[in-house]
Amino acid sequence: MQTLVQPMKYLVITRPEVDQEFSHRLEDLSLKLIHYPTIKITPTTLTVKQKQLLKNLQQFNWIVFTSKNGVRFFLKALTDLGISPDVLANQKLAAVGDETSHQLESYQLKATFIPSTFTTQSLGEKLPIKKDEKILLPRADLVTPKLAETLTDRGGDVTNLPIYHTRLGSRPDPEFEKLLLENRIAFITFTSSSTVKGFIKQLTNQQIKEAALKCEVLSIGPVTTHTLKMIGFTNIHTAKTHTMEGIFKMLQEIYT
Repeated sequence: MQTLVQPMKYLVITRPEVDQEFSHRLEDLSLKLIHYPTIKITPTTLTVKQKQLLKNLQQFNWIVFTSKNGVRFFLKALTDLGISPDVLANQKLAAVGDETSHQLESYQLKATFIPSTFTTQSLGEKLPIKKDEKILLPRADLVTPKLAETLTDRGGDVTNLPIYHTRLGSRPDPEFEKLLLENRIAFITFTSSSTVKGFIKQLTNQQIKEAALKCEVLSIGPVTTHTLKMIGFTNIHTAKTHTMEGIFKMLQEIYT
């Protein structure tokens, strides 16, 4: 009697980069990874005023990072200006969560503050600031103003610095869409609201979109989950810890 071989199922990563270790760990779950980036991230071209701001970082009481990309592009901007990362050694640095903190550590820098819940809402509410302290927010150009508003309402003097551009996806992938229609996509992961919006923008027609909305999705946190619900996804699993490790642990819980 011939044994039927089940077709391989896939997990989709929509963020721009892929952790190779994450890919290898999927093999233990009999899943294959598809990298389907739905946003593109590039550094901004800084104005003369913004460059001068980076040369006078000592004026800020806090520098607050909301993503590892914010850390990466901020340090690149400093390097491009001939400024050593050592200038931040005595600066109070805040990180939204472990991934962002680990990115700082890769530059031999340590976060002074990490909220117990890895969200920008918690970061804004719990950052130990004093009235009129100056706060620098180096982050993406496509962000909600909520964090800056929360810190301002608490008495902070906030400066936003768009340090990198986020552009939504524009390149459909026929092979991915074929697998989607064949019901071979087990999970789609989303790590930001931008990855959700870019994903929907890349789909080529309504049939593909309807197939996508039926998929099980793994969300990195509550803000991303809110966007997924607004778009029309219903089968959503939100990571308890808002990191890629948290996504993997959620995957293990529901798929093993």
